[in-house]
Amino acid sequence: MNPQKTNRRQDPYFFEGSANLVINNNQLGHSNPSGNTPAPHSELSHQLFKTLKIETQIDLISRAIQQHVPHCSIRYQNSALELDLILGKNAAHHQEFNLQIEKTPLGTISISRKKTFYDAEIEQIETLLYQLRFPLRNAVTYRHAQQSAFRDALTGANNRTSLEQLLPREIKLSQRHNTPISLLVVDLDHFKNINDRFGHSAGDTLLREITHIFHRYLRDTDLIFRYGGDEFVIALSNTDQEGAQIVAERIQQGVANSQFILKNMTVNISVSIGLTQIYADDDLNSAFCRADEGLYQAKRQGRNAVVPL
Repeated sequence: MNPQKTNRRQDPYFFEGSANLVINNNQLGHSNPSGNTPAPHSELSHQLFKTLKIETQIDLISRAIQQHVPHCSIRYQNSALELDLILGKNAAHHQEFNLQIEKTPLGTISISRKKTFYDAEIEQIETLLYQLRFPLRNAVTYRHAQQSAFRDALTGANNRTSLEQLLPREIKLSQRHNTPISLLVVDLDHFKNINDRFGHSAGDTLLREITHIFHRYLRDTDLIFRYGGDEFVIALSNTDQEGAQIVAERIQQGVANSQFILKNMTVNISVSIGLTQIYADDDLNSAFCRADEGLYQAKRQGRNAVVPL
C-alpha cells in the first residue's frame, strides 16, 4: 500500500495545519502522540541530555530525523529567547511542530523538504521529537538563566558582567580575522538632575527610552551594554572609526531631537559619546580607556558631543 499524504488532522495534539505536541502529567513516560512508546534510555535521549546547548540539541534531532525522514532544513524558533536557528536550506514543503510541556512553551520546530510529508513520516517525527521534550526544556531553562545573568533588568541591554565576558572574545575574533570593530562609550548629560527633579522612577523610565533610541541606530550584530548608572558601552562589529563616528552622531542627534514625558512634563536630554576603533595591539582595557577619554573630552567641550580618539 502506498503511504497516504498528510491531511488536516483533528486530534488532541493537532490544530489546523501543524502539529501541537503537548505533554501532560498523565502522559509523562507513558505514551507519545504517535502511539509509540519511546525508548527513554535510547542513545538519542542520552545524547540530548548530555548537552544544555540548544543548537547542539537541534542538530542531533535533525540528524536522527534525517535517518527516517529525509529533509532539507530544520528551523527552531523561540521568541522568548529571541532565538531563530536554521540548519540546512529551506524548501517548498513544511511541517511545523509547536512544542510545550503542560503550559510551558518550548518553541517551534519546522521541517522542510521538496516533497509533501506523509502521515507515517509525521508520526515518526513526532516519536523522535517526543524524546527532545525534557532535554529541550532543560536547555531553554538554562538559556533563560544565562540571559538573566547577563541582561540588565531595567533596560534589557547586556550588563557589565556580559561585557567582561563577551567583548574580549569579540575583540579577539575581530583581530584574528582582521575585521574592524569599534567601541562607543555613551553617557547621559545631567542625568542626576533628572533623578533629583523627577525621582528615580522617572529616571528609570528615561533610561529605558534612551536604550530604545540606541537600538534604533544599531544592527542585530552590534552589542549594547549598560556599564553602570547612566553610562553605556556599544560595540560596533565590522565598523571602522569613520563608520563608528557616523553611528555615534546619529545616536547623539536622535537623543537630542527626542522629547520625553516625565510626570506630565516634556523633557529634553542629550548624550556625550567617546569612541575609538580597536586595533591589533588593543585589548578591552586599552580600547575602553581611550573611548572613555573621548567621553570626558566631550563633556569638557560642553556635552552633547561626539569625540573620536
